[in-house]
Amino acid sequence: MIATDPPSLADHELHLLLAEDVPFGDLTTESLGIAAESGTIRFFARDPMRVCGVEEAVRMFQLCGAAAEPHIASGRDAAPETLLLEARGSAGALRRG
Repeated sequence: MIATDPPSLADHELHLLLAEDVPFGDLTTESLGIAAESGTIRFFARDPMRVCGVEEAVRMFQLCGAAAEPHIASGRDAAPETLLLEARGSAGALRRG
């Protein structure tokens, strides 16, 4: 795990974003009946970029019940195909996050 700064947004602000985006859960996950299945999600840079918001994304996954870790800190440059973050948990938690 790499050292990162704490998220800029407080947990209550992240909860507000989740409530706005998925107030009733993820319809696709529920309709497929896969909410309890375990999984992993990984986010990679598609193009050269300056990384931003990784800490908030990690915390958002954690608030949804997944285990998440950053692989690069916000403010760093990332080449294409750089792993930014990874999360593990139930499909319901991953899709909500």
